[in-house]
Amino acid sequence: MGRPHPMIDFNLRNKRILQEAADGETAVILLDLVLATAHTRPGARDRAVLKQAQDIARRAGRHLVLATS
Repeated sequence: MGRPHPMIDFNLRNKRILQEAADGETAVILLDLVLATAHTRPGARDRAVLKQAQDIARRAGRHLVLATS
């Protein structure tokens, strides 16, 4: 309430992805990729934050699996 829908504004979701990537207990992040008119290239939209998440885990000596459905 009071902010754009998460399919339009990805800030909260992206912050959570990075938070989970930094958590040593997280081994897998599963994303439900919704294909909608909100963004014409969802893969390109998500690429930067997902790479950043893997970099965070790699620097901590961990492997992070990212899966989308």
